[in-house]
Amino acid sequence: HNIDFYTTDERLAVPEVTLAEDDSRIFVGWYDRQSNTLLTDSTYQRTTNGAFFEPVYKDLRFTLLGLTAYNQSAVPTNTALTLSFAYRNQGTITIKDVKAALSGDDRIQILDPQPPSRTLRGNEASYQRSFFGPRNAIDAFTFIIDKNVPSGTEIPLTLTLTDEDGDSFKTVLSLTVK
Repeated sequence: HNIDFYTTDERLAVPEVTLAEDDSRIFVGWYDRQSNTLLTDSTYQRTTNGAFFEPVYKDLRFTLLGLTAYNQSAVPTNTALTLSFAYRNQGTITIKDVKAALSGDDRIQILDPQPPSRTLRGNEASYQRSFFGPRNAIDAFTFIIDKNVPSGTEIPLTLTLTDEDGDSFKTVLSLTVK
């Protein structure tokens, strides 16, 4: 995706990016290493002899997602369940003030407040092991499934990560009542 561009023109058109429909990355803009500038407009006033464009993306990926102590295909009702999760910034830019939210329908009662917000540099994870032990605790939500939900019922939960710009990354987890 890197583009070398040399011209004598003062203004130049910034290349366009088209992502595949199934690509969860968010294109932020182009970074010109020649001028150390993040380009977010469609044209650019050149200040050097050329430009070297690198794409800048936001890309949060879930690296851990699962229930603690229960199989998601046989979950009890009226019991506190814990959904643990971790994520990694696979993008090329620092993503600031990432907040997690868990949502479901009215059969779910979420007990925990929101986990702490995080700022992640490129390729940094919300949870990392080190020689001295974990650097951060794994994030989690605790919730209860209503006791009147019949056995075999599927319950979808949506886990959403949202940054300070309002960009969001989602995953859906389906639980089946025992």
